[in-house]
Amino acid sequence: MKRSKFEFNAGAKLGVFFLLTGFFLFRNFSASPAEQKDTDSLPDPYRPDLTINALAVQEGFWYSGTLQEGDQNWFSFTPAGSGIMSAETAGAVDTALELFSGISKIGENDDMAEGNHNARIEYYTEQGIIYTFRVSGYHGAAGPYRFRVTMESLQAGRGEPNDTQSQALLIRVNSQGSTGGNRLTAYFHSPGDVDWYTFRVPRKSILIFGTEGSLDTVIELYDSRGNLVAEADDSGKKQNAGLAMMISPDTYFVKVVEFNQRLGKYYLYIRFKEPRKPDRYENDDELKAARDILIGTPQRRNFTGQDDIDWARLRITQEGIYVIEAAGSAEAGASLDLAVGLFDQDGNEIAFNDDGGKNLGALLTVSLVPGLYYIKVSASFEEFDETAYSLKVDRREE
Repeated sequence: MKRSKFEFNAGAKLGVFFLLTGFFLFRNFSASPAEQKDTDSLPDPYRPDLTINALAVQEGFWYSGTLQEGDQNWFSFTPAGSGIMSAETAGAVDTALELFSGISKIGENDDMAEGNHNARIEYYTEQGIIYTFRVSGYHGAAGPYRFRVTMESLQAGRGEPNDTQSQALLIRVNSQGSTGGNRLTAYFHSPGDVDWYTFRVPRKSILIFGTEGSLDTVIELYDSRGNLVAEADDSGKKQNAGLAMMISPDTYFVKVVEFNQRLGKYYLYIRFKEPRKPDRYENDDELKAARDILIGTPQRRNFTGQDDIDWARLRITQEGIYVIEAAGSAEAGASLDLAVGLFDQDGNEIAFNDDGGKNLGALLTVSLVPGLYYIKVSASFEEFDETAYSLKVDRREE
């Protein structure tokens, strides 16, 4: 991300200049929500581009600005009390937002939701601390935008107290296997707070479960007998935890904690999907179970879980340059992050690639002599919307 660089001397005259500029910035940026209704197209003559020149904003007011290519604007906010501070941008520009306390960066975001390129950060604040924000265009994006800070009191979450497994909040899902598309809003309202949830799985399904928001969450999944089935940390978006896995009929319990014991708000989602049928090459989760792949003949495969690994056996009869490619299907798009490893007949890895292909696919170009080789394909993905991919090996003509 490109950043503007500034140098300045803290002389008395320049200090006066900044004080005056800050005064005029406050006058020209501060406006009620109604007054700001049509200001998105206005120029930005007072661009607050330096930290020392950050524009002090009031809670609940929209402030309009314009980003030039490689530009950055600074804002500051001092909460009157503790609570959940939400800072956000609005407009057509793809913005990136960073939050600072002093010189320490304590939060960042570039897309508040899929398909929404505005930014939002939620953070639990303390009274009297000055927080600063840097707004920039993602990859140099330019144009008009708006910025706002709001405050929300820290509430006891729905179903509280749910601090123990016996107090777990029951999550009900509809006949389509979801919460109706709605996220559940929850809060960590004290240091070390723990939230427990429970749900029933009536038949073998794919579970898609996780959190969203600005917190660093960790989740643990237990079955009805108290056995740890799965755990996740930073496996979802940003620092959120997420699970996507095959699950058997049972009653399950989920424990959610904040890694750094921070207070604040998070969002919980859960969804079930019908299991994906294994491809015709399964079970190929081990090297010894690998099926042959022919040069020049693509294989269409899919993953049945986050821990699924596919192996293929490659026989080389002619020395040369070979291209091994694993590419997600058109439906999977860029949601399937593939990695490919190449191993010799003794199981020693001799080459590896991750993201060398298109749309997070994997691409290996290697010189091979006649012999037996094995290809290992793995993937990471947040959801099971589409996990199909193709695997092919071609010989490059000299």
